[in-house]
Amino acid sequence: MFILIINVFTLDNQCSSCEVSVQELYDSYESGAGEQQLITYFQNICLSLPDMLQMECIYFVPQEVPKLIKLVERQIPVETVCTLLTACNYPILPVNAKCDICVVVFTFVEDLPAGFDLEVFLESICEIFQKEEKNQCRAFIKQEYNNIIDYISKNYSPEQVCKQLEVCDK
Repeated sequence: MFILIINVFTLDNQCSSCEVSVQELYDSYESGAGEQQLITYFQNICLSLPDMLQMECIYFVPQEVPKLIKLVERQIPVETVCTLLTACNYPILPVNAKCDICVVVFTFVEDLPAGFDLEVFLESICEIFQKEEKNQCRAFIKQEYNNIIDYISKNYSPEQVCKQLEVCDK
């Protein structure tokens, strides 16, 4: 879904579309909408996409809505989610963004298929940062990669991983 969302928002190049959609998900979930209602809502949004993306979108929504619900439950800001999806390019990341980004990344790491190149995935996240922070991000991943593998193998929650990496204070 990351790839699909990236393609959709890149086609439109509309940060606001991402923010509105993610905020709608957050509001609906917090108002008591269940997972199935949210899936139906987003599948209906898929119907407004260009024909070539509709079926892929409809297929991936049931797989990705539960992941987005995790972000709602972890209170990840909309701006951070849309920045991670590369729909938005904030010159200055929101307060606590690095912690939020870390938690989001490791929320999705939990669901990566076996054999997926984790280091490549993590380094791709660095692309959302400006040049200096991008280089710091890459260096951090190289430095902490073995610890990251260790934390994941011990089934640490995303919050625990980020705290151990000293990205989050919480």
